[in-house]
Amino acid sequence: MKNYLRALRVAFGFLTTLPVPLITDWRDDDLRLAVRAYPVVGLVIGLLLTLPLFLPSSSFLQAVLIVGLWLGVTGDLHFDGFCDLADAALAPKTPEERWTIVKDPRIGSFALMAGTLLILVKVAALADLFALRRDVLQYVPTLVMVPILARSAVTWAMARYPVYDASLLGRRTNLRWDETYLPIGLGLALSVFITSFALTSFQFVFLVIACVITTMALSYWLNKRMSGLGGDAYGAVVEVNEAVLLIGLTLIV
Repeated sequence: MKNYLRALRVAFGFLTTLPVPLITDWRDDDLRLAVRAYPVVGLVIGLLLTLPLFLPSSSFLQAVLIVGLWLGVTGDLHFDGFCDLADAALAPKTPEERWTIVKDPRIGSFALMAGTLLILVKVAALADLFALRRDVLQYVPTLVMVPILARSAVTWAMARYPVYDASLLGRRTNLRWDETYLPIGLGLALSVFITSFALTSFQFVFLVIACVITTMALSYWLNKRMSGLGGDAYGAVVEVNEAVLLIGLTLIV
């Protein structure tokens, strides 16, 4: 229990901007062990994202506020990784040159295009979803589920593919297969419990399958383009999964 509490502190301190007690005695395996707490971090993020739903405003404004809160709570961590990978992976370069692009702090055209498209997709999907029902409380379970599943699924990529040598974060979060059982199992359990009264079994399985396919396909493509994954790639997997899950919700709810 003590080790899991430490994992929670590290995970919240790394993945969010929420005020948590700082870790002063960092260990080499802290970031790797913190992966066990990713579903709980997703749960808290999801709960915070529901706050704009209680404002007396239009569905579009609620969607914009949720996406803005999403970026704020996560400190743009995953979004930054997504944009960096878009610049690098889409460039007609060698894998070594692409990793040089990842490290470049300047924003390229691919990052601008992909980042803008991602935000628009999330806003549009949320606005469409909110327009389908009158009772906003019906959206709470499904919205909470999205960041949970996305952060649980990325652990598969952390174990499946090699880490690029230059990625320090990737080396510190590279997992063994047995280390994915807890975050994936906990993420599925939390998602089932939260959405049990909001989604049918078919709807939930559909979303899980979409998340699995997205994780596998995107991780495979990024590994081919980059010759290994790293922290930015993991962030990209989280962001794309969140967008795919939101789109999936608009199709089945």
